[in-house]
Amino acid sequence: MNKNAWIVLGIAAVILIGLFVYSKNTPESSNQGSNATSTISVPGSGDEVAATSTDSNVRSYGQVKLALNQTAQYPGGYIRIVSIDEDSRCATGVQCIWAGTVKTTLEYSLNGVTKRNTLELNKSLTRGDEKITLVGVEPANIAGKEIADADYRFTLSVTKTTSANSNAGSPIASGGCYVGGCSSQICSEDPGVLSNCEFKEEYACYKTAKCERQTNGQCGWTETAELKMCLANAR
Repeated sequence: MNKNAWIVLGIAAVILIGLFVYSKNTPESSNQGSNATSTISVPGSGDEVAATSTDSNVRSYGQVKLALNQTAQYPGGYIRIVSIDEDSRCATGVQCIWAGTVKTTLEYSLNGVTKRNTLELNKSLTRGDEKITLVGVEPANIAGKEIADADYRFTLSVTKTTSANSNAGSPIASGGCYVGGCSSQICSEDPGVLSNCEFKEEYACYKTAKCERQTNGQCGWTETAELKMCLANAR
């Protein structure tokens, strides 16, 4: 075999070795990971829990940080912020005579019943015997910079308002009627009625009152002499 033949064989061998090494280091498929679930990772601390859009785990009580339209599952149903209705927070570095607020629409379900209500920053609503408070909104409002809906993060605190094993000091309900509201001041047919947590002295009167179906067929507080007197003195 002449010299030129050996050179050609040598070049061919180098090419074959190179192709072999390249094939060993190339990912088997460019579609690897295409079946992974898309989630939003939100950093938190302490009791905060980052919820994902596909999360189906039932959570214990505490704080949870959610993006818009993310769902957090709690006993009996879920909670989710579905819209931002107002963001009037004072911008950082700007002097304002009013700090402003954030108002959202909270969607929640309880025992198969789904409702929506307004939830404002640093205020609470009730879901059955739970209190839901909007304790934080991120990012901060910066003058001249618009916040995209996808960038918002809402920190919600979900806590029990009453003990599940004790009715001491709580209003009595019967006849398919339910006690609701942040201060247990509402008697209705709705097992998960919401209200703003704005306490009035008259609400304390309902602690010893009875919530039941009245003669007109509607749920309401039975107007005993004691309740009438308590309400008259509280107003």
